Amino acid sequence: MSTLADKIKTLRRQAGLTQKELADTLNLTRSTIANWETGRSVPHVDHLYRISQVFETSANYLVNPRNASATNVFVQDDDSLLFLGICPGDRLRYLPDSSPEPGSLFILRSDKTPFAAKIIRTDSELWFQDGIHSFHCLDKDIGLLGRVIKLEREY
Repeated sequence: MSTLADKIKTLRRQAGLTQKELADTLNLTRSTIANWETGRSVPHVDHLYRISQVFETSANYLVNPRNASATNVFVQDDDSLLFLGICPGDRLRYLPDSSPEPGSLFILRSDKTPFAAKIIRTDSELWFQDGIHSFHCLDKDIGLLGRVIKLEREY
């Protein structure tokens, strides 16, 4: 199981940030970040929300000890998401998450086939966009695998 301290440290390193850079982003001191990462203290709920925004994950992921620290990888196999800047062959790292928010990029599953899509909101329903002109309602036949946290591209 991954602790909150481990998750903050791992996400910070994956983002290529130093403790000082993360502290500056959050308007805190470097020692505050160091204390969080060593488990000497824990972030206030307001800081958890800000941390989740910086690392494009959910506060639930940060505090839930059942979440694995390892990310999963989905490889985009077509050009349907070029409008989002995602090219064929791009690797999308994602964390398990079942709380889609409008504007977030998620890995979804339909008939056991995973695909990437942008979550959007229309009126009272969540929809997803998996092509420049392709919109679908998020329903019981679509499974949520996780929120994309990082795009990797080989040149």
